[in-house]
Amino acid sequence: MLDKLVELRQELHAFPEISGSEMKTSLRIMKFFSQLEYDDLVEFPNYGLAYIFNGKSEGKTIMFRADMDAVSVYETNDFDHCSRNEGCSHSCGHDGHMTILAGLGEVISKNRDFSGKVILLFQPSEENGQGASELLRFGNFRDLKPDYIFGLHNVPGYPKGAIISKKEVFSNSSTGATIFFVGKDSHAAEPEKGINPIYTMMDIVKVIKGYCESDKIEKNSKITMVGINSGGSNFGISPGKGVLHMTLRAESEHNMNRLKMALNETVDFFCKRDGVISKLDYSETFPSIENSDECFNIIKSASDNFIEVARPFKWSEDFGWYTRYYNCGFFGLASGEEQPVLHSSNFDFPDDIIEVGIKTYLKIISKISGLDGFKKELI
Repeated sequence: MLDKLVELRQELHAFPEISGSEMKTSLRIMKFFSQLEYDDLVEFPNYGLAYIFNGKSEGKTIMFRADMDAVSVYETNDFDHCSRNEGCSHSCGHDGHMTILAGLGEVISKNRDFSGKVILLFQPSEENGQGASELLRFGNFRDLKPDYIFGLHNVPGYPKGAIISKKEVFSNSSTGATIFFVGKDSHAAEPEKGINPIYTMMDIVKVIKGYCESDKIEKNSKITMVGINSGGSNFGISPGKGVLHMTLRAESEHNMNRLKMALNETVDFFCKRDGVISKLDYSETFPSIENSDECFNIIKSASDNFIEVARPFKWSEDFGWYTRYYNCGFFGLASGEEQPVLHSSNFDFPDDIIEVGIKTYLKIISKISGLDGFKKELI
């Protein structure tokens, strides 16, 4: 079975698709599940899939979720299964997450000795923060009525195979902020006759940087500049427009609101001072992932090698949308201390942790609904 899963994982890795374009990825998952005995399939717009497996008796409904999309990173690996879609790669490991769910499906399709239902959800568009929030609006998702939703993400930098989690907040919330500035163009020889927003933008960046380095906000909160654009190489023009792009991160909604307030006040102050018109838009919003006490304890008891971290992870994951409305648990699957960092050009999900992910999910099922007939040799 593991050989078949490695083959699937490497095939998914070779053909990555970015958020909103996961059609062929979805078809590959459907091809794999066509060989299994499942009870129902729910298809969602934008290529999402939910495979339903009924147990031997009535009981709880447990959902496990895997993300499907890749990221816009050029892969620099040279092995046979490296990305064949230029400028796109599974450098976040979602190919491995899908494979773990596929392996779980193979095991439980042969063994229904559990109560309730198990639902395997393949979710598109995680990277842009839209997948989970869109699924939650669909009536056929709400009809599934999961009692629990669990998910995982591979995490480099920890001993391979360890299960990593945290009570309450597991990872930060984040949102993208884009600020548009409009001043007035002028000749570069007479800048005083125009309003150049570059100087306004520079002051805003300096103040925000100082604010994040101070003790005015929670230690794990930050604003990161990710893009700036104004003017160009025409040395005769003092530009009248500009754009700033930044990411806001915080451990709680309270501190996220403090970051937004600080940004709004800073932008308003300098724009009024300089006579610049501004517009601030927020996008790609990821709520913080918040583990319920019950789900955290289930994850911990399902692990033979458990690491409880002291602070939330700084990165964000759109699984946080589920935690707003359902009883949820999320954990990290350690991919090794020497594993390249997420979103790096030489990233490749380690195939030897696929089995750990499957077994952890099986133990979660056992803790909640029983799986008395589970045998190790099934994997």
